[in-house]
Amino acid sequence: PHAAPRGFDPPPTLLDTPGPPYFLFVGNLEPRKNLARALRAFARVASSLPDHRFVIAGQPGWKYEDVKREAARPELEGRVEFRGYVPEGELPALYRNAAAFVYPSLYEGFGMPVIEAMACGTPVLTSRVAALPELAEGAAVLVDPLTTGTIDAEATEFVEPFEPAQPYRAPFALAQRFEVTQAP
Repeated sequence: PHAAPRGFDPPPTLLDTPGPPYFLFVGNLEPRKNLARALRAFARVASSLPDHRFVIAGQPGWKYEDVKREAARPELEGRVEFRGYVPEGELPALYRNAAAFVYPSLYEGFGMPVIEAMACGTPVLTSRVAALPELAEGAAVLVDPLTTGTIDAEATEFVEPFEPAQPYRAPFALAQRFEVTQAP
């Protein structure tokens, strides 16, 4: 068994129809996910990435008002999309078509969305704290989650070289090493 469900395996060719480029976040909207800071970072580079959006897939959690406030910045008008809950069957296409998966969490027990993104061949930008560096094992860009400047600088690095039709194989191979067991 794999950590990510079988549908997360990247296709040999891009079967999904990508729209405008976007950065993706998947998870509950709560302070420890550091999404407000990620949106501030996106706001800092938004003018240099006029076609990019920021897609957020997840349910509102406690204290998610900061995320809504950051998304309402004038420079992000029409550029942040809240998808809410996304069914598991739709997540692989969302990951595969993303320019990068952005997960600057302040602390995580495991970080399943990082594994899912890597299993889809999506470039990952995540925190260099808690379990995330060990989880990514060199297959992701690690940032200081408390510094907006490092998040935006690293996110823009994904824009030029990324071609969605050629998934990154190192993250995919790493993701396949994890096993999922069902709770009794």
